[in-house]
Amino acid sequence: MVTVKTLAPTPPFTREGEEAVLGCMLWEREAAEIALETLIKDDFFDQFHVNVFQTIQQLYLQNKPVDVHGVEIEMSRQNLLDSFMEKGAYVANLHSLSHKFSTAAHVRDYIKVVKDYSILRNLASRCTEIVRSCYEHEEEAKIILEKAEKHIYSLSDNGNPQQLIMIKEHLTETIEMIEEASR
Repeated sequence: MVTVKTLAPTPPFTREGEEAVLGCMLWEREAAEIALETLIKDDFFDQFHVNVFQTIQQLYLQNKPVDVHGVEIEMSRQNLLDSFMEKGAYVANLHSLSHKFSTAAHVRDYIKVVKDYSILRNLASRCTEIVRSCYEHEEEAKIILEKAEKHIYSLSDNGNPQQLIMIKEHLTETIEMIEEASR
C-alpha cells in the first residue's frame, strides 16, 4: 500500500507585496509613516519581513533615520539577523529591498495588497476554527454560530491599535509646539 502524505496549503501571502511595502518604507520616511498607520506586524507573513517591519517601526517611533543601514544595524544589535541560517542572504535581501523601488508613490497600493492577503489568512484561520468547533460539537449549535459570526465580523473591524500610538506621537508633538508658541 502506498501512503500519500498531504501537505497543508501555504497560507495566502505575497512576497512581492511585502517587499514592495518595506522597500517604500526604507525609501521614504513618509511612506513609512503611512504604512505604520495602516499595517501591523501580523499583516506580514514572512518572518524576515515581520522583523524588518518591527525594526522600522522602532526606529520611526524613536525618531531615528529609517534607512537600510539603520535597520541592518538595529537588527544586528537585536540578533534578529543571526536567527536566520543564511545571514548573508538576508542582509543582501534587506539591501535589495531599498533598491527595487525608485519611488514610494505607490505605497498605498502595496499596503492594500498586503492587508488583503492578511485578511485572507485570518479568514482561513478563523474558518478552520469554525469547522473544527462544528465537528467537535462541544457546544450547542446556536453558540457555535454566534461565535462564528463574531469571528467573521471581527475581521471586518478596521480599527488598528497601532493608529493609537501614531496619534499619541502627533498629539505630543502638537502640544509641545503649542506650549512653545505660548511662551
